[in-house]
Amino acid sequence: MSEYKLVERFDIETLDISAQVAFCMGVEFSMFRNRIERGERFTDFCIEDNVVRIAAMAERHGRFVEHRPSGTKGWASITIGGVK
Repeated sequence: MSEYKLVERFDIETLDISAQVAFCMGVEFSMFRNRIERGERFTDFCIEDNVVRIAAMAERHGRFVEHRPSGTKGWASITIGGVK
C-alpha cells in the first residue's frame, strides 16, 4: 500500500474555485515543482491564479523567479532561474 504525505504547502483553501480548477492548479503546481527539484531553468506559461503560488514555491527552493502577464487571458508567463 502506498503512503501519502504533504510534500509542500499549496495554499489554495481560501479560493472560491471549482474542484476541477483546483485539480488543474494542483497538477500544474506539481509539474512545476518537479522541474524545480530537477534544477531546470525555464520560462513557461501557467494558470494566472497559480503564478504567485508557483513563484513562492520557487523562492522557498532558493531559485530566482519572475513572472508577468502573458497577454492571453487566464495565463501568466513565469521564469525560473538558477539558485540565488
